[in-house]
Amino acid sequence: MKNTSPQVSPYVALRPYLRDGEELLWSGRPSERRKSLPSITILAPALFAIFFSIFWTVMVTASVLTSEDTPFLIYLFPLVGMGFVCFTAYNFLYLVFGSKKTMQQIAYGVTDQRIIILYPVKKGISLKEYLPHNLPEMRLQMEKNGTGSIYFTAPSAKQGNLTAPDPGEAFYHIDDPQKVYNLIATYCDRRETE
Repeated sequence: MKNTSPQVSPYVALRPYLRDGEELLWSGRPSERRKSLPSITILAPALFAIFFSIFWTVMVTASVLTSEDTPFLIYLFPLVGMGFVCFTAYNFLYLVFGSKKTMQQIAYGVTDQRIIILYPVKKGISLKEYLPHNLPEMRLQMEKNGTGSIYFTAPSAKQGNLTAPDPGEAFYHIDDPQKVYNLIATYCDRRETE
């Protein structure tokens, strides 16, 4: 895995991953116009976890402070509750602010040989590639703000789940998605006739 700085352009980020003689036809990353906040179906459970952890910590602390015969280990419960509050608050803040930074580290590319997606993982950058003539599926989903996503895999059960989508399965929230979709579709048709 090679490490790529989030400040570089998608073209520069993709260049080290190109094969000899491979030509980059298009490069991009998620649009700045995408929604800055995740959907309510992702934020609501995170907010519930924060409020529940605060409520539980307050109740346990009140119970410990008002009880006369409290074993010493019971005093650890408020500390555990405060740790849970910090953990849930950190995850909520990452959902709101960190996901946009992560999306800006992603680079998409269409070459004359394959479709490339670079995305951040814990220890650097991971590469996912698709051969246009072997795609399981390709579909375009337009959004109201003019951006769109091009999916390269068949819909799975997890897409209806609350988990975040796999960054290696699509070009998410790109500008001019119809042009990119047509480029890939034209390339697929040309390869099938060869």
